[in-house]
Amino acid sequence: MPMTAAKFGQDLQLALQPMIIKPSGNGGVQILQEAVRCMCAVVQHLTRDFGRLVNLLKSCNGTSEHLCLVG
Repeated sequence: MPMTAAKFGQDLQLALQPMIIKPSGNGGVQILQEAVRCMCAVVQHLTRDFGRLVNLLKSCNGTSEHLCLVG
């Protein structure tokens, strides 16, 4: 993979991480769903960093349960 694609994938992954960990109050569930979809595509096609993805999703499990109950 070209270095620019790898760097782009890493940067995008870092930008998406806060959106998954702490989604905003406006449209939280929808934003969380789209951010997770995007993160999965970035990991699958660019970074191949599945371990970090699994840990990220484990860490935000409580957040997603809370959003589902509130929303």
